[in-house]
Amino acid sequence: MPYVRVPMKLSFSLLVVAGIFIGNGAVAQSKTEIADSCLEAIEAGDLDEAKRLSTEMMDWRSLFATKTISNAEQCLQATTGEFWKYFTTKGRFLSADEARAEQDFIEGAGDRKEAQKEELKRLNCEVKLARSQVTNLEAEYENIQQARAIEALRATHDTCTQLYETDKATALLEPVCKDVFMQAGLPDTEHEFDFRKLEDARLSLALSAYKISLFGSKTSDGEGLLAECKEFASE
Repeated sequence: MPYVRVPMKLSFSLLVVAGIFIGNGAVAQSKTEIADSCLEAIEAGDLDEAKRLSTEMMDWRSLFATKTISNAEQCLQATTGEFWKYFTTKGRFLSADEARAEQDFIEGAGDRKEAQKEELKRLNCEVKLARSQVTNLEAEYENIQQARAIEALRATHDTCTQLYETDKATALLEPVCKDVFMQAGLPDTEHEFDFRKLEDARLSLALSAYKISLFGSKTSDGEGLLAECKEFASE
């Protein structure tokens, strides 16, 4: 077989790469071997050796091999007389009170999540109820404003009619009266229409709508909203 000379730099690089792979394999394997050796030492009654190995295990981090973790937990419990458990949430072994606290934290995560959902529901309902109140008040205000406008128009029409009867030219040239007469017609128009009846009907409609909005705001803000947010609505 012919001799092939490998350049020194390339040879060194290959040794480094090989060392990395071999080293990683050794580390992963050594933890498995250490856990196995600890159990063997316990079976053989060599507690000093088992304690030495378990002390090393206490510093292990980020384990993935379930068999290694299980054997290490047995070793730690046997050598310390305490409960030990590996938690992926912490990435290490925890003993006694620490382990119980972490377990309670994990089990309580569901309760905390449920509490957060309930709080979010409450806040959403708070927004919905406030928005419903604003909508009702805006409708109430709109109806009141309409009633006020009709009352003002009626009073203005009466005043302009009185002015028309005493000073027709002034009434016709007065901008406000002109606008009123454009809507209701002149007091002595030949095209009669009882504008007051229309005003009365509009006023009655606005007041009725106002009363309905008051009744509705006290009894329901929408069946769906009440069904969803009843427990959060103030009495």
